[in-house]
Amino acid sequence: RAPGCCVFVVCWSLLRASFFQHLLRLHRFPRRSWETMDSATAKVKLQKFAGKCQDVTQVTLAKASSDRTKDIDVAVIKATNHKNVTPKEKHVRTILATVGPGSFRPDVAHCISTLAKRLRTKPPSYLVSLKTLMVFHRLLREGGDLAVDEVTKLNNRENFLNLSNFKDETTAKTWDLAGWVRVYSGFLEERCQTIRALGFDVELEKGEGHSASRGWNTPTLLENLPKLQQLMRRLINTTPEDRSQAQHDRVVAVAFNLVVRESFKLYRAIYDGVINLLDKFFEMDRDDAVKALELYKASMTQASQLEAMYEKVKTLDACLMMQFPTLELPDASLVESMEEYLESVLGGPAPARGAARAAAP
Repeated sequence: RAPGCCVFVVCWSLLRASFFQHLLRLHRFPRRSWETMDSATAKVKLQKFAGKCQDVTQVTLAKASSDRTKDIDVAVIKATNHKNVTPKEKHVRTILATVGPGSFRPDVAHCISTLAKRLRTKPPSYLVSLKTLMVFHRLLREGGDLAVDEVTKLNNRENFLNLSNFKDETTAKTWDLAGWVRVYSGFLEERCQTIRALGFDVELEKGEGHSASRGWNTPTLLENLPKLQQLMRRLINTTPEDRSQAQHDRVVAVAFNLVVRESFKLYRAIYDGVINLLDKFFEMDRDDAVKALELYKASMTQASQLEAMYEKVKTLDACLMMQFPTLELPDASLVESMEEYLESVLGGPAPARGAARAAAP
């Protein structure tokens, strides 16, 4: 037994040494010694090394697993690793294939659950969380009905997209970028809630014709149009602030590009809803007309904000090659006619002119 134990110990030692040498090669430590680094730089280097160790360890364990879902686990880890690059398309495609049409629902649920766990990675990493949110965003856009249903159901049950308290305190830069991660997660959370409330995804409406909001009846219109406007507020709020780290981060740039593209169909749905609102306004009772006027004023304010957002982001690297639509704006001259109708025909004063400003983000 003694010789066998010795052989096992030697083999294990060699394997462990080989594993850590592999990690060191992955990290590519600089030639200067740790003694010459200041404490902040050393902390960053150590955390980067720890993150890469964590990724390699998790991939190794996933590959060694006998579960039939191990390929999904490996793809999720590799797509959301600690490398400062966007999620590799190869791994995103593997995930999309797992959750696509005709997929086995338990596999889809496992994939969504595994991704959700990446948002709780310890220690918190803005990069891992941001890349995980980007994969979720791609799933909502390209994953199909089953994937969207599983994401919205799990978020409704566990609220995993709520990252309002997320922080990455590694450096001043990561602290700043964590702020954009919080805003981005808020947009995706609102997007899931809107899909669940409306029963469909505006972004997946086909063709260049009118949105479904053009045909809503009055109760549906007054209930759903505020939800679309709230989603647009969240979208506009994702605009990187001046002189923030988010304006120059390449991973944020790709994520923000996805967000901006979603504004096109979302605005079309809101504008079609506003046109529908005007068609029905002069047939509404007083309570509905008051709500409709407030929504119309809010849409005017929001359209101006979206125009300003487009002018600002055209200069950002994320949107240099993007073709922006010409926005059709609600007619401001109609507000006076709508207010006069409320006062003279339905009786009582119209809503205060500040109502639209109060509804603005």
